[in-house]
Amino acid sequence: IMGWNVNGFLTQDIRNESANALRHQLLYHIEQLNPDVLCIQDFLECNQGNIPSNTQYLRDSLHYKYYYCSNDYSLY
Repeated sequence: IMGWNVNGFLTQDIRNESANALRHQLLYHIEQLNPDVLCIQDFLECNQGNIPSNTQYLRDSLHYKYYYCSNDYSLY
């Protein structure tokens, strides 16, 4: 079980798709630890086509079959 406050995957960095972007480093770290259960606090998910989906990445690339995400606050 892994719990982490990811600070919105660093909102100011969300559009940066370079391999060195802090967002990618955080996601890579999660991938390397490969927890069976992942609890993320302060998670950012945008519903805009030009911003990559964190939920989709976690689900498809890291193969998390089940997920629950509450929508307590809408930034975009």
